[in-house]
Amino acid sequence: MKTKTLRKSLLDPLNKIEQFDFTNPEIDTRSLVDGYHQMGFVAHDLAKACRIYSTMLNDPNTTILFAVAGSTSGAGCAKIYRDLVRYNMLDMFVSNGATPVDMHLAIEELKSGSGHMNINKNSIDDKKLFDAEIDRLYTAVSDNKSLTTCDDLFTTIAVNSGGGVFSSMEYLNLAGKYLSSQNDLLKKTSLLGLAYQHHVPVLLPAFADCSAGIGTMMHNRLLPHADSARVTIDTMLDLEYSAKMILENARQGKKTGVVIIGGGVPKNWVQDLIIAAQRYNEDSGNPVDVPMHTYVIQISLALEQDGGCSGSTLSEAMSWGKVDANSGDNTVMVFAEASSILPVMANYGFRTMFTKREARKLYKASFQ
Repeated sequence: MKTKTLRKSLLDPLNKIEQFDFTNPEIDTRSLVDGYHQMGFVAHDLAKACRIYSTMLNDPNTTILFAVAGSTSGAGCAKIYRDLVRYNMLDMFVSNGATPVDMHLAIEELKSGSGHMNINKNSIDDKKLFDAEIDRLYTAVSDNKSLTTCDDLFTTIAVNSGGGVFSSMEYLNLAGKYLSSQNDLLKKTSLLGLAYQHHVPVLLPAFADCSAGIGTMMHNRLLPHADSARVTIDTMLDLEYSAKMILENARQGKKTGVVIIGGGVPKNWVQDLIIAAQRYNEDSGNPVDVPMHTYVIQISLALEQDGGCSGSTLSEAMSWGKVDANSGDNTVMVFAEASSILPVMANYGFRTMFTKREARKLYKASFQ
């Protein structure tokens, strides 16, 4: 069976994954969360997470950092992340590649009118999916061609950048600017495009680990190493720039709140920012106390027994000086898969914001 025919036979019976809209006026999780608060186990933890996030949103002196690992965008959370940016419900976004580099979802919509699809995990034949050039993320599948198109899009962005050395946040800001100049779908439905429009820094510490890296490699591969048109991503610049943002936040007397989806490098990055800002401030002519994170929410299924970052507890982070040891009422770990938790928390935060939250515009404040 030819690839195109096989792909059609596999995808046609499937249901499209719909992106969750937490701004839908028919959805209000406040009564659900209030009920969960009276329960035990994960229900109570979820209610606590919702209330902590609401407190962050309503505190004008709190800057909110999101750290996201995993592929929740393809499971229906991509619009959640975009709308969190659109409604000023986060101020910095640190992630692995799957979430900010979400243009393949829009590309699928643009080309075929469909996005990711749900597949019955009990009837999965991964060999057939491979033969049909269909990629699988647990129960979500998508056409591999949309991902290669996304690679090619980043090759174009690399060419348009003119080359040079960039932090990932500078380069992804350029990518957002480019996407915002394209068709309305990419302008409105790409996280990078919205982050550019709202001056939200997006950091991708493991830049090479996604379509952004592959597409940039395709641009660099034919250029000599000394060619000024090559694109180089300097993660040390990311650390320096983001540490300075946290330092300036402290100078203004502001606190920080963190929402961690998954774990990995993004989690450790936002936690280490406190240490980095403190060290950056050493021996400066204008010393300032950099407080530990006041609010922390983590949603993850990772365990702590392997000593890794993803499963490390927030109590453990207190021993490192990353999370305020006195903030027990303002920290919570929700042991659950994030696509089942984030929609509830985002809607609850949206419904309980007393006033429209002022944008921090951290990128604009730092680079313009």
